[in-house]
Amino acid sequence: MKINVDGAVNLLFGFRGLGVVIRDNMGDLMMAGYKGIHGMFSPKATELYAAILGLQIARQLGHLSVILEMDAKEIIMNLQSFEDSWLVEGVLVDEVKGLFNHFTHISCQFAPRECNQVAHLLAKQALLTQDFKVWLEDGPLWISDVLASDKLFS
Repeated sequence: MKINVDGAVNLLFGFRGLGVVIRDNMGDLMMAGYKGIHGMFSPKATELYAAILGLQIARQLGHLSVILEMDAKEIIMNLQSFEDSWLVEGVLVDEVKGLFNHFTHISCQFAPRECNQVAHLLAKQALLTQDFKVWLEDGPLWISDVLASDKLFS
């Protein structure tokens, strides 16, 4: 399974949006969701919270072998490193790495924004609604065109 995650930030109101998409090995949608949260933390922390949400959902759905993709190169490098993180967000990096233990196989890779549009769109929607919403297998109609486009790039 492939998990794409993204975070969005509204600095004016202190809102953060998390977007998660899980697809099978053919690129077909298995789950789409978003979660809005309130807080004054960095964009990097927001991306890490999105990764945590994506891994937690994948675990709850019983997936054991996953690829985690995001468009934040620095975070991917932090997650692939075996060294302790001394970043301000190091606790969140450690939390993501701790979730890795729940999977038999996990890899993390960079996905350019063109390949991560659905997660980005979901994160932006979370900024507007500040809700937690999940769709299994059939996502909302407003992501269908972007979902088809993402599938071509991935």
